[in-house]
Amino acid sequence: INELKWSKNVAQFLTFVFSACLHEMIIAVCLQRVQMHLFWFMLIQIPLIKLGSYMKDTDFGNYLFLCGIQFGVPLITCFYNADKFNGIFFRG
Repeated sequence: INELKWSKNVAQFLTFVFSACLHEMIIAVCLQRVQMHLFWFMLIQIPLIKLGSYMKDTDFGNYLFLCGIQFGVPLITCFYNADKFNGIFFRG
């Protein structure tokens, strides 16, 4: 960070994008196709993380976190399965 003169936020964002790319590559190898669902869902988390920092230790913040944990992974799994078997989601 110091050598490149990046701010902490820029370094965190780039690390998050790099992680999303690696996760998508792993999914692409497993499913033998590139779909980018996980990548976009991971990038959607960036504003949610900032929003969550304002709601720390509140009931709504806890509910938002629990809903993300409960519904996030199954939703992504449904998108990948539906796209693999039906080809109906996110076609342009």
